[in-house]
Amino acid sequence: MSSERHDAAADMAEPNTLRNPGETLREAREARGLSIAEVAQELKISRQAVEHIEAGRFDRLPGDTFTRGYIRSYARLMGLDPNRLAVEFDRHRGIEVRERPVSSIARVKMPNGSGRSIMRWSTLLIVLVLMASAWWWYEAGRPVSEPLLPMEELESELLLDDVEVDAMTLPEAIAKQTEALPADLLAPEPEAPAADPLATEAAADASVAPQETTPVADAQTELAAPVEEPATAEGRGLQLSVAADCWVQVSAVDGRVLHSGLLRDGQALNIDHDGALNLVIGDRSAVTTIRFQGNPVTLPPQSQSGVVRLRLGE
Repeated sequence: MSSERHDAAADMAEPNTLRNPGETLREAREARGLSIAEVAQELKISRQAVEHIEAGRFDRLPGDTFTRGYIRSYARLMGLDPNRLAVEFDRHRGIEVRERPVSSIARVKMPNGSGRSIMRWSTLLIVLVLMASAWWWYEAGRPVSEPLLPMEELESELLLDDVEVDAMTLPEAIAKQTEALPADLLAPEPEAPAADPLATEAAADASVAPQETTPVADAQTELAAPVEEPATAEGRGLQLSVAADCWVQVSAVDGRVLHSGLLRDGQALNIDHDGALNLVIGDRSAVTTIRFQGNPVTLPPQSQSGVVRLRLGE
């Protein structure tokens, strides 16, 4: 009975007689001749934390987990066993270290045949939905094509386009007469080759010239082959000739376009007009001669694009 009491008293007194791991660390530091400041600098902690560890004032440190880490680092710095000092710290603090049994993982059961069938059908359904979505997105993004017009309506639209182009280049009275002609007279011969636009305009001028029943606009455009003398005997208006293909646009100051098109190599442009003109030349180097109201015109320097814009008569 007395022996049992002695053992119980020894067990109760054992926690108080356990050695503080901080004392072991302090003795190792002093044996190496290091100061507290040097240890704190190596461990990257404060000097007060090192003092609390060596004095056993662990309740002034930020928790047992951090304190245990400090002790391990301190032990490695001193060349001691960090695990042994960590166990001494746990015993000193009265922390019981228990080994947790490793629980086995239950065996995973493979799905039965019905589960595989459901998974297969679900996958197939998802694939079908994705394909349908992709098809719908593709169809929605395609432009809606316009229905094809019958041949008669298509020919009528082409004739209307031809009339509008003629109205831009010919005088106003000629444009009105062209619009008044029946569609069957305006339709081109199916086997005839397409005529050059400049030749068509010259032929239209030749066919309309004898008619004097309607007034002609004050600005008339004429394209002809290059000649030695200006087209207008009095030297009125604009005379321009080119030695290479060149796009030229001539318009009055009120915005009316008197000519807009491509002059071929060797062609000349003659415009009978009294007022000022706005002139745009696509290629300055292609122009050989240019006169306005009988006087030669000096073109400004060519820009990087080669286009020249100027106003004549002001």
